[in-house]
Amino acid sequence: LLVTIVVTGLYLGFQTRRQFIEISTGWSEFSAESDRKGAVISSMRGYLGYGGIIHTFKNYVLRQDEVYREQFLEQLEQFDRVTAGYLDLPISDAERAAVLAIVDTIDLYRSKIAIATLAAEEGWAVERTDAMVRVDDAAATAGLRELEAIWQELRRQQSARLIASVERGRQLIRI
Repeated sequence: LLVTIVVTGLYLGFQTRRQFIEISTGWSEFSAESDRKGAVISSMRGYLGYGGIIHTFKNYVLRQDEVYREQFLEQLEQFDRVTAGYLDLPISDAERAAVLAIVDTIDLYRSKIAIATLAAEEGWAVERTDAMVRVDDAAATAGLRELEAIWQELRRQQSARLIASVERGRQLIRI
């Protein structure tokens, strides 16, 4: 009986220790990976939103002011760093495809800057310039939505893993 109690105690102690390690590991992954990806996705949202790359490009086309061109080029550099950093993370194929859809759209804007610059230098009518540089950014918007959905699902899964680990630990302690 004594041997059974000691072996059971050792087993439960080992299992409890394993659960605490699982919780610790799960929390580390949850906080580090999710937070980093979330920050990058938020940054990408900023580049696609008001005051971002697309907005700045459109302001340059409409106002033909060099300030907007310079701001656009600076934002492109920042965007390139952010997306390269995300693509260096361990990501799924779906995440990679979503990021590349965003990058492809931004690259289309990048390719149109020469036309917008020529238009500004030569004083073209805004309507003419806009017609020549217009880009459909639906793929970027869809890519961002997909990235956010993937990130939210990852957080949900990681939260469920943590909750399950804590519950298993509680059961072991009760036993």
